Amino acid sequence: MADERSPNETSSQSESSSQQGAGANWVDEDLDAIDAGGALPQIDFPTFLVSLYHSALLHMGEVAPDGRKGKKNKPLAKQSIDILAMLQAKSKGNLTSDEERLLQTMLYDLRMKYVNLSS
Repeated sequence: MADERSPNETSSQSESSSQQGAGANWVDEDLDAIDAGGALPQIDFPTFLVSLYHSALLHMGEVAPDGRKGKKNKPLAKQSIDILAMLQAKSKGNLTSDEERLLQTMLYDLRMKYVNLSS
């Protein structure tokens, strides 16, 4: 079975696929480190994807800057999901297998959360 990573993992982490969609814990830790005067994370394609993923979670009310549930804004959540879907379509054939898996997992997770948000 291939190693599937959730959008919450860095390339050095290797959690099982059963933990997909567990939240943006490592992203929150990075934000805490930045607030404490730490260095900004390296900007690469996976980091950019995580940024969009976290924006969608924020707009769905799943996370908030203070750690509590936030205000829901369905149109902005949908826009973030649509941007990730557009990136998936436009970058088809140009991503590493890890990047493809990351993007696919993010989109699946966000779409499921959005459907639950809409019901």
